[in-house]
Amino acid sequence: MNEITSIFKATHGVMTEEVGVISGELELTTACQEDGSLTLHLTYVGPWPWLFTSGRIC
Repeated sequence: MNEITSIFKATHGVMTEEVGVISGELELTTACQEDGSLTLHLTYVGPWPWLFTSGRIC
């Protein structure tokens, strides 16, 4: 599984399954699974729990 992590500022927000739209400085981790699907995990920068985006299975 390959993972890439990046930090970005979401001014208009990103939809998550757990809490709805979040915005601000966010950390995104994208992982490519063995079957070719992508998993996206999103959190605020800092000690926050990981959240799932609405389209986490591609």
